[in-house]
Amino acid sequence: MANLPWQAFDPDEILDQMPKWTADREGVQPWASWVSTKVQTCMERAKKANEKQASPKRLPTQEEWLEAVLDALSKSEGIGAYSKFRLSLGHGSAHGLYPSIEHISTPLDTELKVEVRVVNDMKSILSVKEFKLLCEHLVQTLDGKPGTIGDDWEGPARDFSGRT
Repeated sequence: MANLPWQAFDPDEILDQMPKWTADREGVQPWASWVSTKVQTCMERAKKANEKQASPKRLPTQEEWLEAVLDALSKSEGIGAYSKFRLSLGHGSAHGLYPSIEHISTPLDTELKVEVRVVNDMKSILSVKEFKLLCEHLVQTLDGKPGTIGDDWEGPARDFSGRT
């Protein structure tokens, strides 16, 4: 969401809090900007989700979202939570392999993981157990054989902007 009317904080303020692995993946500064953007989108998404609740709850603060995003990024060790794909900012934000925030329970909670966008969007509202069952089902019904995608996979042919 590049057109946000405000920015919570200057990404330069969190450079010393960034996981060490980010230095080798496009650099600490771009990842700090990614964190700043994700904090903003988490805050906005939580606000919208809370407005739909019968009994709105206390929303996490900017500082709590920042801590949660940094914690998820650090725990990822640079690898997607479910796919195990290498996290990289080398693709545009509309690309399927661009890093994405996975809300483990609801957009109102700060329990987060980091995953590539295409996998996070596929998982969507499913629990991890439901997602695994769905993947197993698809392998069976599509006459597939369990396997892995190589490290050289460049992601889906289409991206989320509609370009092919």
